[in-house]
Amino acid sequence: MKRIKTLFMLCLAFFGAGLMAAAPSLADLPFIDIYQVPDAAIVPGHIWVKLSPELSDQLLSLRHERGELSEFGISELDELGQSFQMKKISQLFYSPAHRSEFEWRHREWGLHLWYEISFDSKQDIRDIVMAYRKLEGSVEWAEPEYRKKLYGVDDKLNSDLPTGPSRWTPNDPYYNSQWHYNNTGQVKAERPTATSTCPRPGIWKRDIRT
Repeated sequence: MKRIKTLFMLCLAFFGAGLMAAAPSLADLPFIDIYQVPDAAIVPGHIWVKLSPELSDQLLSLRHERGELSEFGISELDELGQSFQMKKISQLFYSPAHRSEFEWRHREWGLHLWYEISFDSKQDIRDIVMAYRKLEGSVEWAEPEYRKKLYGVDDKLNSDLPTGPSRWTPNDPYYNSQWHYNNTGQVKAERPTATSTCPRPGIWKRDIRT
């Protein structure tokens, strides 16, 4: 029994290491020259920062009120924030559920390191982003919030878009690792049904027998 338990724990350790190895990295992000991004594409008044993992324990010891802080308690961060008239610090991925049994997952993926910092300063938000990026000892990444626009199926975004099923294949660089989104033969399937409305490619009608 003890041997089985040990084997089980080893399997969990290898599985966890595999998940972390597959986790996206900031280095995978395409380069964006934020000074070339038009004002209309940036949400003013705040930026998003990911703090250094070395600050993890210090951040977890801070008292957050509904996901908000008055200051970080880290001198270079607080001093820079004051210079830009910082008015609010909020956890970007805050949820009351993080105080439950799922909190470890939140930390494992580094989501607790992300904050939204709001300012009263009228200075160019790009300059504020670049100032935070220079704090290499405390800040792993900083960026503005880019505006999003939801397009409908019939909107003509680009005349070069492919037609047919390939049009709906995601351009996510990790898409090939997400086997559950695309049935390439892992699951025995029949022909796709004409009534299927699920947007994921390769959704098949399965012959399920119990």
